[in-house]
Amino acid sequence: MSQSLFSQPLNVINVGIAMFSDDLKKQHVEVTQLDWTPPGQGNMQVVQALDNIADSPLADKIAAANQQALERIIQSHPVLIGFDQAINVVPGMTPKNHSSRRAADHLGKNVRRDERRGHRGVGVRRAGERSRRGD
Repeated sequence: MSQSLFSQPLNVINVGIAMFSDDLKKQHVEVTQLDWTPPGQGNMQVVQALDNIADSPLADKIAAANQQALERIIQSHPVLIGFDQAINVVPGMTPKNHSSRRAADHLGKNVRRDERRGHRGVGVRRAGERSRRGD
């Protein structure tokens, strides 16, 4: 059985540090990078709090609420009603606390400079170019 495993092309799934998948790609190995972090990002106090919630009487209510939220998202029909610059529509955003020369606002986790490769880096660079041109 092990002979047949290595006589066919392999597709590696890397969980964790992306530099491993980068090295495999350089060797022309097909690899899928799985973006995963441990629960609570490894913070044991957060993990304990999550465990407490999971073992509490609220666990069933939380699961039901999550299911209802997911169903609403799946069944929704989003419609674009308009668009504008964030500074004009985000409450509390002022020229003093926001400068596109200093910051690129986005949803999600912070993106470190060394992670700004590929599509992330291109997006950040394009946003900066457009803000300087006044687009």
